[in-house]
Amino acid sequence: MNSYSCKLGCILLAGGKSRRMGRPKSELPVGKSTMLGHILGILRPLFSIIVVVRAPGDGALPENEKAILAQDSTEGEGPLRGLEAGLFALPRSVERVYVSGCDTPLLRPALVELVLATFVSGQAQVPLVGGFPQPLSAAYRTNILSTVSQMLAEGQRSLQSMLGRIDTRWVPEEQIRHVDPNLESFENANTPEDFQRIMNLKAMDP
Repeated sequence: MNSYSCKLGCILLAGGKSRRMGRPKSELPVGKSTMLGHILGILRPLFSIIVVVRAPGDGALPENEKAILAQDSTEGEGPLRGLEAGLFALPRSVERVYVSGCDTPLLRPALVELVLATFVSGQAQVPLVGGFPQPLSAAYRTNILSTVSQMLAEGQRSLQSMLGRIDTRWVPEEQIRHVDPNLESFENANTPEDFQRIMNLKAMDP
């Protein structure tokens, strides 16, 4: 991955309210770090990162961690508004960006590399799992910003709808399973029960 240039970046969305979890997902303990710190540790070797938070005090970065913080202070507009905030914060040199939530502690770097390596045309390269798009484990051209902003101005907040308005290409599940046989990269923690189940899976990793 070090062969990629500064034209590549990452947006990590950590500004959700986590109502079903009952506490910010980014602060959940994972090993000796937090969920946010753990995901940053996975992605940091690949590229520079924009972390989108709800308020300036949210999403505290672990000591010695490097990332740019961007603020999504708009209530109730979900990850599409967070994506807009992250795109605005990117350096102008960045042309492609990998977008991830902060609640997938089993994320495989090989999945990120696969998505980026197969992203040769279009505006989005999105994994399909069980026939469903995974827009928060996907790569995008930064020129989608105008579409994102237009959708929000129209009162639309759906990432799935966004995929229908831009030139989207797909990474089939069969190809994904070559680098992540059990599709664990897509296990996300929405509830305390989800989190415990995922931590049990993580404990079984070699």
